[in-house]
Amino acid sequence: IEAYVNRWYVEDARKRIRRSPDLVIIGITGSYGKTSTKFILASVLSEEKTCLITPASYNTTMGITKVIRTMLGPLHEVFIVEMGARQPGDIREIASLVQPRIGIITAIGDQHLETFGSREAIQKTKFELIASLPSNGLACLNGDDPAVVNAAKSITHVRKVFYGIEASGLNYQAERIKTDPSGTSFQVRT
Repeated sequence: IEAYVNRWYVEDARKRIRRSPDLVIIGITGSYGKTSTKFILASVLSEEKTCLITPASYNTTMGITKVIRTMLGPLHEVFIVEMGARQPGDIREIASLVQPRIGIITAIGDQHLETFGSREAIQKTKFELIASLPSNGLACLNGDDPAVVNAAKSITHVRKVFYGIEASGLNYQAERIKTDPSGTSFQVRT
């Protein structure tokens, strides 16, 4: 009964997303850095757009379903979705629900190795986000992470941009990074 009820809620959330065809949906995943990236991105985009982000650690299918059903409104222009995974298929399931047009991968690390079994399985699961993007989608990838760069070589169906600090050939590179008690500042070179 619980599985049936959960499926109903997920389908209801999926219908709500489909009723907002102009909503820009950005999915963020990675072994770490998801939450910080979500908040920083929302801070930047909210200067010109009405944004909704998944709050706290609402990064599972049911958590995101609840956000869609209770918080997403017709005035939102951007929906930033943090996507967590504890096993293969989790990101694919969330992406199927929200249908992002932009995907961001922050890093591939050893978090949840006990449930994934290998670093390769983690990498493949994180890239479920990029595989779900439409042909007019955009993959934003951490060019400083060798695992991300390596996995991105096989991605051909969407435009890819690389961001980072140290790698060469980045599309967006943070420079002149300063950190003090009031916060962090940097310049972006394109």
